[in-house]
Amino acid sequence: MDRTEMKTEEKVALVTGSSKGVGRGIAVGLAEAGWDVGVNYNRDEAGAEATAATIRRTGRRCFILQADVGDSRQVTAMFEQIETQAGGLSLLVNNAG
Repeated sequence: MDRTEMKTEEKVALVTGSSKGVGRGIAVGLAEAGWDVGVNYNRDEAGAEATAATIRRTGRRCFILQADVGDSRQVTAMFEQIETQAGGLSLLVNNAG
């Protein structure tokens, strides 16, 4: 499915750096507001899993995506992965710092 085929009611967000802290809070808040969420992490896989578990308890879909946002090849692969898994992306929160 390409972006033009994505249903308008499908809300999919990607939050970079969402394995802890502010990013986790944003990701969980989006899930609570009805969004499916891509959880990006670079090194903290356990934190990403914990964020994902919290999101899934809201009944929303969650996609764990490992990528260093400082590496353009990894970012491209991350976007391809969420496109494949979720069918598109509606919102990007650039939180990783």
